[in-house]
Order: sequence, then structure tokens, then C-alpha cells
Amino acid sequence: MAISAIKPDATDFLIASKQCEIQDLTSFLKLGQLVVAISNLIHALQRERGASNLFLGSGGQRFSDELEGISQASDDQLNGFYAALAQAREALGSDHGSSRLLSRIASALHGLSGIETLRAQVLRQEISADAATRIYIELIRVLLSVVFEAADTAADPGIAKVLVAMFNLMHGKELAGQERAAGSVGFAGRQFARALQERMTHLLEAQERCFELFCEFADEQSLALYQRCLEKPYQEPIRYLRGVARSNSNQALIRDEHTCQWFELMSSRIDDLKVVEEALEAHLHHLCAIKFAEARQALSQHEVLIRDLQKHEPHDAFVVMLSKDELAGEYEIASLANEGLSPRLGRSVLELVQNQSARLQQMNDELAEARQALEERKLLGRAKALLMKQKQMSEDEAHRLLTRIAMNEGKRLGEVAKAVISMAEMWQ
Repeated sequence: MAISAIKPDATDFLIASKQCEIQDLTSFLKLGQLVVAISNLIHALQRERGASNLFLGSGGQRFSDELEGISQASDDQLNGFYAALAQAREALGSDHGSSRLLSRIASALHGLSGIETLRAQVLRQEISADAATRIYIELIRVLLSVVFEAADTAADPGIAKVLVAMFNLMHGKELAGQERAAGSVGFAGRQFARALQERMTHLLEAQERCFELFCEFADEQSLALYQRCLEKPYQEPIRYLRGVARSNSNQALIRDEHTCQWFELMSSRIDDLKVVEEALEAHLHHLCAIKFAEARQALSQHEVLIRDLQKHEPHDAFVVMLSKDELAGEYEIASLANEGLSPRLGRSVLELVQNQSARLQQMNDELAEARQALEERKLLGRAKALLMKQKQMSEDEAHRLLTRIAMNEGKRLGEVAKAVISMAEMWQ
């Protein structure tokens, strides 16, 4: 005796498609909250790094009283990060929880577990300012990589673009923090050796690239706030102090007040960038909420339409979609007498399917733009790692080499990075 299979219904899978979209957006709302928590934690760690740097650089004479409060502020944000991570556990277990994203989170948690040891070494002055700065930089780098992977998992192009803008703004702000630290060392020591000058040049160029990408993907309000930062009064004295640092006779130009001036001016700039970051965070949350509401509304409309048509239409025919042009996605409809969907229901379902397919294709096309920026960053990281290993270069030297080649050949940095990777693979 033959066993009859349950006949699948196109409407069931159409509804399931919308439900899957809603589930993805629900998960990403939680991941968005995690990104915001990381943003706040990074900003707190940047302040702690700057204070620790000045404390160690001054032999414990400066920022000794402020360090405890600054560290407590970091701990508050650290607890916020842990809470957001707990809330996002379910989302991280879904398709959004890619292996790379989970690995980056594990690395971040491992690094953060040693922060108390680092603070104790700083207070006892058992670690150099340079060594402490490197540890903070690594902590922040791993946290930023979590944001990068979150952006790479976003399926909605609008959300992906905001996350790409946010990552580049956060990374540019981090490079500004590193520039603040490097400049503080030079002004405090009253000289900028060639290596330190090159380091500051690299940090400035890398910041500019990050902010260019931010401007490419940011929303209008966040972009307007960033433009205001460029017009702030501190920009001119910062440019002057950068000129002093680059000067061949910088020892003669440096004055005692330059150390404090540099730190305060750069701190004001970083704080203003944080305001832009907060605007992006608000935009991300608002966008997720809008996308979620739109998806719910579309699901409800689909369900009502299909239910209404199934209720009032006789099932005297079904619809066959015959492809006229597969590449163009065009179909003609043939109505055949049989048990199944009525012509009206069949046409309505076909229209919904075609609209859904067209919308998903448009989303995929728009998503490719954001993914390209992320892919170029991956290629750049791989190319720098290869040059550092094979040519014994520092990261700064590798980045400058790739940038110089790109400028000389009139190519995108990602294209040059891809060529370097391909050459290295050929010789392996």
C-alpha cells in the first residue's frame, strides 16, 4: 500500500520566510546591544590607558588620585558588557553566532580576565608605560574584532552599513587614542625620534582611512556630528603640535606645557568622537526597531491575504509558473483544471513570491557594498601579516608599504593587499 506524502504548500514556506526574517532581526537587536556595550567599554579602557600612561610616564606623580575612579568607570562598563553578552547568548547560538564571532568573544573574555593584574602592576609601577599601553591596545583590538565580525554577520544591508560605519568610527577613535599616547611619550620626553615620528604618521593616515569609510556608510545625523568635530577649535592647535612632532628640530620647539596641552586637546577630540559614536548607536537601535516592525507588518499582511483568499476562493485549478527568462526572473502563468490553488490565489501567491525574491535580491546587492569594505579589511590584515612574517617588518612598516604601492599604482588598498596575498601563495 502506497503511503501518500503530505503535499507541501507554497504559502507555508512564504510565511516561514518572513518568520525567519523576524527571528534574524530579533537576534540582531540583542547583538546590537552587545555592540553598544563594547563601544562603551572601549571608550572607558581608552581613558584608563591614557591615565595609566601618564601615571607611569611621570613616575607616579600624575593621575595617581584619578586612577581608581577611572578604573571603576571601566569596571562599570565591563559589567555592562557581561550583561549584554548574557542577553545575547541565544542570538549567538543561532546563525548569527558564527565561529569567528564566538572565537573573538572568547579572546576578548580571556584578555579582560587579566585586567586586575595589569592595574596592580601599573599602581606598583612594575610595568613600563610602553608595555602597559601595548596590553591595552591588544585588549581594545580584540573587542573591536567582535564588532567587525558582528558587522560581517548582518544580513540586512541597512544594519550592515551602520555596523560598518560604527566599526570604522570606533577603530579611527582607537587610533586617535594611540596617537594621543604616542604624542604624550614624545612631548613628555621632549623629543620625537624618527621611529616615533613614523608611528604617529602611520596612526594619522590610518585614522583618515577609517573616517573616510565611516563617512561613506554613516547616516546623515551622525555624519553631521562628525563634520562639527572637524570644525572644533582644538583642531588647529592639534595640527600645530603634530607639526612640532614631525619637525626635524622638534627638541628645540617642545615646551613644558605641550605635554598637558596635547593630552587635553586629543582627549577632547576623542570625547567628541564618542558623541558621534553614540548617535550611531541610537541610529542602529532605531533602525533595528523599524526593520522589525516592518517585517512583522508584512508577515501579518501576508497571513491575512492568504487566509482570505483560501477562505473565499474555490479550489478548482492550480497555477504553474513557466519560466520565460530565468536570468530576468520573468514568468508566465498557466491555469490548469485540477484540485489545488484557484487562479486568483495562485496569482496572489506568485506575486508575493516574486516581490519577496526581488526584495531579497535587492538586499543582497546592497549588502555586497558593505561586505566589500569588510572583505578589503580582511585582505589588508592578511597582507600585513604576510609582510611582517616574510620581510620582518613591523605592522606600521607593512601598512606604509602597501599604502605607498596603492598610491603609486593608483589602485585601491584592497587590490594591492589581494595581489600581495596571491604572490605569497604562489611561492609557497
